[in-house]
Amino acid sequence: MSYLLAFLRFLILALSVVLVILTTGLLNLFFGEKKQHGLWVRKQWARLMVFQLGVRVKVYGAPPQTSGLVVGNHRSYFDPVVLLCDMYAFPVAKSELASWPLIGWGAKVTGILFVERSNKVDRRRVLEQIGETLRAGFFVLNYAEGTTHDGPTTIDFRPASFAMAAAEGFPIVPVATDYKNIRDAWIGDDTFVRHFFECFGKWRTEVKISYGQSLQSDDQQYLLTTSKNWIDGQLLKFREEWQNADG
Repeated sequence: MSYLLAFLRFLILALSVVLVILTTGLLNLFFGEKKQHGLWVRKQWARLMVFQLGVRVKVYGAPPQTSGLVVGNHRSYFDPVVLLCDMYAFPVAKSELASWPLIGWGAKVTGILFVERSNKVDRRRVLEQIGETLRAGFFVLNYAEGTTHDGPTTIDFRPASFAMAAAEGFPIVPVATDYKNIRDAWIGDDTFVRHFFECFGKWRTEVKISYGQSLQSDDQQYLLTTSKNWIDGQLLKFREEWQNADG
């Protein structure tokens, strides 16, 4: 691990978030406050971060083109950054992110649906926001596991978003994300800075993404089970490919 490389990349991250905040603010000031401004700025930022942090992404399948609920497994805070390179979406994120220096502010101005996962009332509020966002024609990126982990397949999915999609006819797009180095997963009580330095202190971080076919049904269990099983299959395939590549 190169501490100098990690520090330079951390500095680039901080400066880029400041630029995101300023650019979004100026666009809203001169052209009126619109959600599209933050989404566009963040997509350019995500692409810059993938390049600047030495992330090599291999994509399977095609990113969705129409609005819907994108459901994925969760490894790290970097998962949505990789996916936001391909789409304009509002990620659902834990409420603690809002208090992170700079990053929390940048997330707010570009569009994040914050949720306090331990609060039933707040989960219901965010579920309503998800519905409103989908009805407005945007993507919502939701991590149905509710937490990060480094297991070989997904853990239990929370059913609420699948129930809403079934009731209102929203399409669900499953997506699987995995990292070659299992230590790139951000889990437990690990701090952001320590993990960032370990993950991005190496020259390259390899990531695989696979987009599934859009699913629609009035059966919430079908949507949940089909999405989960498909993602599990992709994760197992990724792990086998990583192992075979190492010989």
